[in-house]
Amino acid sequence: MEVPQAKEYLAILVGSNGRVLLRKEPGLVGGFFIRVELPVDKSPEDAIADLVFSESGLQVRVDAVGTDIYFGARGVCGYFIVKLVGSEEAVGLDGFSVDWYSIEGAANLISSLKNDSEFELEMSVLAVAASIAEMSGALVDDRFKRVVGNSEFESFKEICVDLERILSGGTGEFWRRGINSDRVIGMLDETQKRISLGEIDSEYEENVLSLISRNSRSKEHERSLIEAISMCSTKAYGFLLRGDYVGYNEAYLGVLNYVELYDRLYPGEGRARRERGFKGGNGKAKASAEVSRKIGVSEDLIRQTILDALRAHVPYRARTTYVSVVDKIIDEVFHSVKCQGIERNRDDLCGLILDMLANDAAAKKIVKSR
Repeated sequence: MEVPQAKEYLAILVGSNGRVLLRKEPGLVGGFFIRVELPVDKSPEDAIADLVFSESGLQVRVDAVGTDIYFGARGVCGYFIVKLVGSEEAVGLDGFSVDWYSIEGAANLISSLKNDSEFELEMSVLAVAASIAEMSGALVDDRFKRVVGNSEFESFKEICVDLERILSGGTGEFWRRGINSDRVIGMLDETQKRISLGEIDSEYEENVLSLISRNSRSKEHERSLIEAISMCSTKAYGFLLRGDYVGYNEAYLGVLNYVELYDRLYPGEGRARRERGFKGGNGKAKASAEVSRKIGVSEDLIRQTILDALRAHVPYRARTTYVSVVDKIIDEVFHSVKCQGIERNRDDLCGLILDMLANDAAAKKIVKSR
């Protein structure tokens, strides 16, 4: 294997579950990927294998040499694709500052790098890791193990790529992880929870479907269509895991129809959706009528909670999109307002955050200052 000349080399290690090994904090050399400066007394292959063992306790061997080189803050950087010799279980032991991350989790981590060259380098390498994970076919979550291999599971995997695309807003945030996507799994779990709590019932479902039947482009219509896709895909997911393939196929066809409708009415993936999201209508996300009747919502308190979360967690502005900011803070905002006695639909909060990022002077100032 011919090794490109470089000042530094980093290791790409993708585990059996499709997760990538990263440092928890940037290292003295490089960022989150384990990276080494070329020593005078070792080959690049030996140096990177030794450093991976030193930082993680994992024994690895070089499986392939990256053909591309990248330019970081300290010069040219090459990479090796490495494979485990020992067990993944060593990760997480005391004294090791590394962990396994999903591709999306890794992207969020890397977004905190303030040096643009380092950010671009590590995101480029992460794209290589994502390709390796995709080709491996590894499942991040064990919940699907019982249905792996049947035709229904294969069709569900395909539709999950569409779900990820729609939920992520496309562009650089769309990693084609599909059934392994944090967004997709998170949506399925959240929607299933809402169904079990009675927040989504037959009446709610009928209201959503009546909104999308109008077949007219608007902010409200798009959000309702995404909600219909979420509900229908969660039904398909439930039928799949229970082995009810008749129910699954019916729900699956429903998802296909709604995805086709979404792509026809809202082409252009994420950018158009984001622009409509924070410019459409009044530009203000409203709580549902049902929620508004049941509880009094303190808008000032919610606004302050969002501003506090932005101050604490908004990533470096150079690679911040509004959708990625929402993804980063929505969990904290949702749980914080709930702890303060305010009941608010999660989707409404997402819309409110988007609106504040576009129109609230204080929120815009926080993001702009990063």
